[in-house]
Amino acid sequence: MSERHLHVNCRKATELVEERTARKLGLRERFGLWLHLLICAGCRAYERQSALIDSWLEGRRDHPSAVDSAALQQRILRDTTG
Repeated sequence: MSERHLHVNCRKATELVEERTARKLGLRERFGLWLHLLICAGCRAYERQSALIDSWLEGRRDHPSAVDSAALQQRILRDTTG
């Protein structure tokens, strides 16, 4: 595995944080994200915030005005990769 394939920048790290809730990341993606999170406090904070938002949305799933979190997640992923 070359170092070039393991380098994950902040944009890619935040994408991977979100994608791993929708699909299983590959070994290189998981390792690259893990390595990036070790050195980047900003992306660790993003990861924590994302988990809090996911938890909040999950708790509102049964609420009458529930947010369609799956559709929202797909829209976010589409907007960040497109």
